[in-house]
Amino acid sequence: MREGLYHNTKHLNGMTSAAISSNTTTHAAAAIDLASSPGDWRTCLFLAVGGTITDGTYTLKVMDSPDNVTFTDVTATDMVLGPSSTITATGGTAEIEYAGNKRYVRLSVVSTSVTTGGAISARAILSGSAVSRR
Repeated sequence: MREGLYHNTKHLNGMTSAAISSNTTTHAAAAIDLASSPGDWRTCLFLAVGGTITDGTYTLKVMDSPDNVTFTDVTATDMVLGPSSTITATGGTAEIEYAGNKRYVRLSVVSTSVTTGGAISARAILSGSAVSRR
């Protein structure tokens, strides 16, 4: 029997629903450990969805860290961008994928042109292992 996504991916909370009501950068509460059990994941795809959006533009950004303390913006060479990394409407979706070599990653949302705001949440899908995980 062939193994599907269930056997070769791990799904995590990428960002708990966050109400954003100003022009700011909102960080995920916790970083994703790419060496988490069962370990050695090669990529992390963040899938974000807009809750109720009244105005503004919400752009996904990924930060990485070797130590889970100091995070820096990921460069384009470590990214596999999705078809869209910006949400502008209720129910809108965006995706962005990290393929760098740091152990920890986290999602950030940069909001612009916001007066009343909206809510964004995201899932993280880890993949890229040569070993079946389950």
